[in-house]
Amino acid sequence: MTSIQRVNNFIDGKFVPTESYLDSFNPSTEEVIAHIADSSPEDANQAIEAARKAFPAWSRQTATKRAYYLNKIADLIQERLEDFARAESLDQGKPLSLARTLEIPRAVENFRFFAQAITQSRER
Repeated sequence: MTSIQRVNNFIDGKFVPTESYLDSFNPSTEEVIAHIADSSPEDANQAIEAARKAFPAWSRQTATKRAYYLNKIADLIQERLEDFARAESLDQGKPLSLARTLEIPRAVENFRFFAQAITQSRER
């Protein structure tokens, strides 16, 4: 039996546990595959406050720098394609081959598209 992963909230640059969790099931097998944070209003308020705190620095970044970060995310997803494909397959109950050849590559391409699109804005 494999251990079940607990997925916490990511707030202000760190993973933060919450008071309660929801079971995430593989729809093909009905097996619990993870415990997902069931975020409270307090959790949401902490995330909103962290976003407000981060906004001034982020808003000063150039479009080129923002594009760099989006491309970096795409690179990191691509590097871990197999891990993401397995997780997507389990979570959605879909064939691994579909997650590997369509779903995860599409996520990579979405990040790359928006990285390119942001550099086309007037503010660079």
